[in-house]
Amino acid sequence: MTAGIDFGLSLVGQLRDREYAEGVQLVAEYAPEPPFDAGTPQRAPAQVTAMMDSMFADFKKRTEDIAREVYARHRNG
Repeated sequence: MTAGIDFGLSLVGQLRDREYAEGVQLVAEYAPEPPFDAGTPQRAPAQVTAMMDSMFADFKKRTEDIAREVYARHRNG
């Protein structure tokens, strides 16, 4: 299984670039190390974490808003 993930990340690194491949690894939280060492926010390079935070900012805000709405309905419910 991990060999396929490693291959996929290597392919993304070649087709796009290393930073983007590290971002994919970070989103997947795939942290066995090869081919990149970016599987956790603590181990990912700062620019990769910033890139992914920026890329998913709207998604994160929408999910937080939905969670607040669901919580409010449940609490008032």
